[in-house]
Amino acid sequence: MKTQKLISKLMLAASLGFIFSLSARAQSGTVLSTYLDIKDALVQANSKNASLAANGMLSILNDRSDELSKKLMAGAKEISACSEVKTQRKYFDTLSQNVYDYVKKNGEKGGTVYKQFCPMAFNNTGAFWLASEKEINNPYFGSMMLHCGSVQEEIR
Repeated sequence: MKTQKLISKLMLAASLGFIFSLSARAQSGTVLSTYLDIKDALVQANSKNASLAANGMLSILNDRSDELSKKLMAGAKEISACSEVKTQRKYFDTLSQNVYDYVKKNGEKGGTVYKQFCPMAFNNTGAFWLASEKEINNPYFGSMMLHCGSVQEEIR
């Protein structure tokens, strides 16, 4: 019983920590910062936080009408409307490709961004994501294979 209470408290603390970091990054109001919030939520297999972060991206992109922003909005809408982590991860793959193009085109970084790749994602077809840290924290497998992957590119 004491162990269950301790685990519950630890899980609550981890969730609160994520929400505070989500809130801080959302206030910075960039496509990349909200994308990183989605990535972090998927690393933790937290579909609710992934949806919240995707809604943050939608708010940022709301008044944009260029083609790339429309693609970003479509991906964010799919993630925000879904409550299953497995499905959100599929949409995240496409969103990652579009955020990569966006970052390369618009130079929105605020530091080094790491393009990371997991060769085992999606039945060994592989998938990449962007991260603000060099350490691999895999959003496609979460705790199952947290550190599976490698850095493919450093974007400065």
